[in-house]
Amino acid sequence: MRPTHACLLHGTEEPMLKLLAVAFVVVVVAVIAALLVVALNGSHGTSAWVVLGIWVFFSGLIALAVLRSVVR
Repeated sequence: MRPTHACLLHGTEEPMLKLLAVAFVVVVVAVIAALLVVALNGSHGTSAWVVLGIWVFFSGLIALAVLRSVVR
């Protein structure tokens, strides 16, 4: 029996969309946490911006790791 187009679409794109959503949520949560750290530290210091950059960098790495594990 040949799979229909809907089955192929369901089998390939839906998990990818779910993981894109998960990666997006991870990045958004990390950015919100970083902004909270900046707000608590005070925006006048450069250390707050360093923390913000580190949070965004690592959240991006986590999102990339999730996407790479899905693509395989």
